[in-house]
Amino acid sequence: MNKSQKRPILIVEDSDSDYEATVWAFGDHAKSIPYVRCRNGEEVIEYLENRGAFVSEAERPVPTLVLLDLNLPRMNGREILRYIKDSSYACSLPVVMLTSSANPAEIEACYRGGANGVFLKPLDVFEFRKLLDLILCYWAQHALLPLPST
Repeated sequence: MNKSQKRPILIVEDSDSDYEATVWAFGDHAKSIPYVRCRNGEEVIEYLENRGAFVSEAERPVPTLVLLDLNLPRMNGREILRYIKDSSYACSLPVVMLTSSANPAEIEACYRGGANGVFLKPLDVFEFRKLLDLILCYWAQHALLPLPST
């Protein structure tokens, strides 16, 4: 299966530098796994519902995984998680939360909200690459995932 046939990873990240670090941390996965960026919750909803800025991408595949930053403007990561998990269309999508906070209450709230994993973003870029390698190997290469409902 070539890159255009694979379901993409949806990266939800408002910071340009954190997004660039994430793409860099994809390493060799970037050659075989497509990815799409949304900067905020409104873009996530538009992407998943195929409207707004994403309406022209009628043939775009549904994501295989959502990498969701916890701290976002307007809609925070938990609110986006709630939208995804409450959606009859997208509720089966795995959502992995990435955060710079190790606050136990926030971590608990993410899992209670349906997150499939919560990970602390390492400050070291090489440690971040190791973390994303583990996440992508598991979710994009080994896990058996259902297609979202239509």
